[in-house]
Amino acid sequence: MTFDDLERILRTRDDVVMGTGCDENLVSYAERALGVTFPSALRDYLIRFGHLELGHFEMFGLGEDLPDYLDLVKMTRSERTDTGCPVRSDLVPLLNDGGGNLYCIGTTGAAAGSVFFWDHERGPGQEPDKCASSLTEWVVELLGDLDGNEG
Repeated sequence: MTFDDLERILRTRDDVVMGTGCDENLVSYAERALGVTFPSALRDYLIRFGHLELGHFEMFGLGEDLPDYLDLVKMTRSERTDTGCPVRSDLVPLLNDGGGNLYCIGTTGAAAGSVFFWDHERGPGQEPDKCASSLTEWVVELLGDLDGNEG
């Protein structure tokens, strides 16, 4: 699924808030600040949307219209240093589930672009569970969760 396809789906819903996106300079700043190279899907998401709010799911992002608690750079730095289970530096958090767990996008090797579940109770040495092979696939799954199609 492309981001054009995803945007068409998002625009049909009344429970979605899309940010206004951000420019390439802000994305490059975020990569430098976090010491990673974003996979192309994360770059596309940030430039196109900035951030997304899907019902009660509030995704981290970048942009002028972004609430502080959703700032991707601030939240990633915090999750790497200020928690009892710091997230690995090759993962970039996309969403906090409200219980201290994170959904993250991989930034290196075969994991780049896939979405993983970081369980705060399993400790920093864990191998996170893969949730989706792509960011767009994962967002569609979140929408399914909102519609009661968990599974």
